[in-house]
Amino acid sequence: SSASRSTKSADRERAKRLSDDAQFYPIMVSCLRNYVRSMSHGHKHILRSLPRMLTLWFDLGDEVVDSRRANEYQSGSSLAHSWNEALGIARSWVDRAASDGALPSYAWLIVLSQLTGRLCHRNVDVRGVIRKVLATTLTHYPRQVVWRLVAAERSANEERAKEAREVRSLAERMQMSNGLVSLLRAFPKFIDTLQRLSYHKGDEAKKGTRTQPQFSIQRFLPQLHQTLPVNCVVPTEVQLNATLPSNNLVNAKWDPFGGGVVTIESIVDKVDVMKSLQKPKKVDFIGSDGSNYTMLCKPGDDLRKDGRMMEFNHALNALLSKAHRKSAPRVRTFAVVPLGEEWGVVEWVHNTRPLRFVLEDNYRVRGMWNDTNAPENTVRRIRQWYEAFPGYAQKPQAVRDPAALLRGVLKMFPPVLHSWFLSTYVEPSVWYLHKSNFTRSCAVWSMVGYVVGLGDRHGENILLDAATGSVLHIDFSCLFDRGLNLECPEVVPFRLTHNVVDGFGVEGVDGMYRKACCSVLAVLREERNTLESVLEAFVHDPLFEWARDGSAAAAARDALSRIKERLSGIVVTAVERLQRGGHAPSLPMSVDGQVRKLIADATNHELLGRMYIWWMPFW
Repeated sequence: SSASRSTKSADRERAKRLSDDAQFYPIMVSCLRNYVRSMSHGHKHILRSLPRMLTLWFDLGDEVVDSRRANEYQSGSSLAHSWNEALGIARSWVDRAASDGALPSYAWLIVLSQLTGRLCHRNVDVRGVIRKVLATTLTHYPRQVVWRLVAAERSANEERAKEAREVRSLAERMQMSNGLVSLLRAFPKFIDTLQRLSYHKGDEAKKGTRTQPQFSIQRFLPQLHQTLPVNCVVPTEVQLNATLPSNNLVNAKWDPFGGGVVTIESIVDKVDVMKSLQKPKKVDFIGSDGSNYTMLCKPGDDLRKDGRMMEFNHALNALLSKAHRKSAPRVRTFAVVPLGEEWGVVEWVHNTRPLRFVLEDNYRVRGMWNDTNAPENTVRRIRQWYEAFPGYAQKPQAVRDPAALLRGVLKMFPPVLHSWFLSTYVEPSVWYLHKSNFTRSCAVWSMVGYVVGLGDRHGENILLDAATGSVLHIDFSCLFDRGLNLECPEVVPFRLTHNVVDGFGVEGVDGMYRKACCSVLAVLREERNTLESVLEAFVHDPLFEWARDGSAAAAARDALSRIKERLSGIVVTAVERLQRGGHAPSLPMSVDGQVRKLIADATNHELLGRMYIWWMPFW
């Protein structure tokens, strides 16, 4: 039958692949040994060595399971010997590192997500060691790690949730201190009540004289006050992200959190209800240092993608710092803590304002923006122009001359962002510094956004930090080219509209911006193995939205394959993907050539004219 022929064909292909790969397994053994040696001498290369060693170990463990299932594992063969040797090296070192301190406990913090993503590894031996490493790390840093483990404990995947609970139980048995046990038992009650706050509709919230409606916790959810204080850190970036010794030497006494641990003492009674669809809640935790820490509790959103995005950016920042010690461009980051598959907590970033509102204010001052109910309402004028344009009423994507459509609206809105910089930073040296920060941060986000397929970059998802001039991106729900699936597909690689370019100054895209783009993309491509290791967790802990489609693992692998293409210099435009479906042929380009192509696409009026009207490509 055709089914049996297909099975035999697959078996032959697998046998051929095993035969071809057999010569590489001794090399893998050598790689694992050298990764271990590298980490025993210090931390200089640990950001590369540890994630890659774990990835090799995990992949090899999967390979052994697959081979045993297919009856291809022959205990006496040279291939089996190489497998066992490689697995033994990794397993014994990881086990010894967790038990005897061969690797300081703080080093595991930098691969925490990679470990939690493989809690359900198919190889029982590998799974057992992962469990032990996580439990050991939890005993050393319970107030931080407990935040990272809670999402796994509340997973819809019962096997994953069970493994996370096993980690917690093992940690309790390993260290029977009252502090650890009491935290592990009190923390779930706190999280349960915080989830109720997050999903609280807030219909009774009163606006009063404030711009945001608010309600009282004491009145509508007094149980939250009763769960506090709780001996876990306030979930800020500073409190959750470990730092390594600056001298790169192994230091068993090193405090990765700087000794300034701030725990949650209480919570401000008044909660702001934000105006967006899901009604996230803005809350203020009071830390043990007496300071207020503002957080956003977001319901109805899988924040794991936002969390992975921040981890990717943290890894990139570390690699950028090593590559460009004096003037390293950086991605602005903040804490994102998924607490389940559809809710979590995000650190509030102060002194920021959405780019759209900055531009809106500048156009209003010039009489170019009118949001009143008068006939000359600007929104109405824009809509009328679009709807009157030939072909737009039938289907916006079918407009024959999208460049002409865009040019018509551009006449209403000349670029004004340069004037915001001039009026905000009056002193010339301060103006130059902040304009440079803006340019470089735009370059970093452009390259990062392109690589991971970040869409929905309208003006409300890009914030301007008045304190530094740099940009900060928020809301990563449209990740991995999801923008291509929108009703009006996003066909530009990142936001580079005429106002953004205007903020760069007289050089436009051909000065500091292009140079920074090339620097960042070069590091991304050189360090692709390390960065891919961060994102591989999506394959093993897929997004909830992928799971609903019934092909979560396949969707994750497809997303990663597109990222690998981009990091190899292959440029396939959004239009080519839409027209040809999936992957289009392309030869790898140089870093400079890839940047030039991306900038050309991002500023192309034909493509910008095809964007959704309220993405506002004319701003």
